[in-house]
Amino acid sequence: MVCEMAVKTVVAVMTDLFFLVQVTGAAKPLGLQVVCVKDKATALEKVRDGAAGMVVDLTCAAAEPLELVEEAKAAGCKVVIGFLPHVMTDLRERAVDAGCDTVLARSAFAQKLPELLAAL
Repeated sequence: MVCEMAVKTVVAVMTDLFFLVQVTGAAKPLGLQVVCVKDKATALEKVRDGAAGMVVDLTCAAAEPLELVEEAKAAGCKVVIGFLPHVMTDLRERAVDAGCDTVLARSAFAQKLPELLAAL
């Protein structure tokens, strides 16, 4: 009897290819599949399909990131990780209020990404 393990999916909401490459590179050794989306509707669809978590570029205006975080948490997304430029402290606070489990400056996000994804 062969037992297959379901592949966990991480939804990456971003347009910056630099960060997408980082997320994909950190996810692969952990056996995680990354699905990149650029809009709120598609991200929420993936969450409802059972994604293990979501990584959100909080400056991705097209995805309405704060509303996305709130709706994703309401739809059952267990882990939402947000990242942004370190100078955007007001956006950081609003992201935490919206339901982000972790919000990091871009530099810290890049450094802690493997450990954050391993927690999924």
